[in-house]
Amino acid sequence: MQLPSPDLYDRVIAKINYENKLLKLKRRVFLYAFGLLASSIASAPLLTKLYEDTSRSGFLEFLSLLFTDFQMVAFNLRDYSLSVLESIPATSFSLTLLLAAVFIFSYSKFSDSLMEMKKLRYH
Repeated sequence: MQLPSPDLYDRVIAKINYENKLLKLKRRVFLYAFGLLASSIASAPLLTKLYEDTSRSGFLEFLSLLFTDFQMVAFNLRDYSLSVLESIPATSFSLTLLLAAVFIFSYSKFSDSLMEMKKLRYH
């Protein structure tokens, strides 16, 4: 009768731990890839809506005034800044910033998870 090797238990536990870590990493990669894909798909209609809202609100005209008549803007800076702030389409602008934050967060975590997976596989 042949006895199993003394380190067999340790190797089996190490393999189980490896598989558990790999499964968790795969789930995280999938989750962050989904976040990247969803934010990329949502960006086209949201950016279109932001452009339409800024065109309608007069924000672009106020902003172009900064470059065409800087002296007048500097003279009336307080009124100009209040007018610019009032003309910003708040909902579209905040949703676009939120989408950008989701995209950057997902991209960062996705790349970190891929690097961690690469280290785990070659370790």
